[in-house]
Amino acid sequence: MAPTAAERELREWETFTSIFKSLIHENETLTNVDKVHYLVGQLKGPALTVCSGLAPRETIMI
Repeated sequence: MAPTAAERELREWETFTSIFKSLIHENETLTNVDKVHYLVGQLKGPALTVCSGLAPRETIMI
């Protein structure tokens, strides 16, 4: 039986968050501004709509 769309999206989200955490979030050489730019650049659909209004600042913690 093939996974449902929701199951595929959940797996994709889990993969993305794991990669983001190890490559971006825990990377001490990146500023918070860099991290926000990377995150917003990976979004699409409603998530992008919500986050596209963020003004990246050094004070935003990801």
